[in-house]
Amino acid sequence: MDETSKLASIASKYHADIDTEVGRAVVRLAGAGIAVQCRKGCSWCCRLPVRATVPEGVLVAGYLLEKLHGGDMAALKGRISSWLTVIRRDEETRDAWGFRRKGLEMATFPPVPPCPFLTDDLCLVYPVRPMGCRVHCTASSPKRCRAVVCPETIAEPELVPEVLQAVKPVCMSYRKSLEEAGLPFDKVLDHLAALVLDRLEITARSEGMR
Repeated sequence: MDETSKLASIASKYHADIDTEVGRAVVRLAGAGIAVQCRKGCSWCCRLPVRATVPEGVLVAGYLLEKLHGGDMAALKGRISSWLTVIRRDEETRDAWGFRRKGLEMATFPPVPPCPFLTDDLCLVYPVRPMGCRVHCTASSPKRCRAVVCPETIAEPELVPEVLQAVKPVCMSYRKSLEEAGLPFDKVLDHLAALVLDRLEITARSEGMR
């Protein structure tokens, strides 16, 4: 198995284990009368920046290389580049203002543009979406999810802590597997868009040299 396949396999197993624990948590919550409100077509959380690991970026890039070609791929790369320009600029501004140091929330600044993988309110990479998207569940009214873009007028949605708690052991196991593969966790984390674009460019250069 080559390096790319190995990394994609690590991410696939991670996601399968995450989905299992999320599913179990949702069933337990339903038994307690708590229903997760997330549904197909609801994409407010796709206005939030998503970080992922290198294996997850490799997995998403591989999926896109199978699904998109020619102009569609070029258009996606353009969206990713534009999105990264905005998010990097905003991050620099927040750092300059000491937002992290002062404990201020991301919502204090205008939200970033929609995820570059979002098309007609549907996720282009849904089957291979990263952990951060898989565990982002809310039990509050879907109307409150609009707080992502209207934080000054709408109460923020309530994420389901039981789901986050349920996946902790899986996340720790994944982190250990990364370290065993020579990938320290703090060195392989970045915006999903950046990881995917980097992998797509590496593949393009490799194919151009053949």
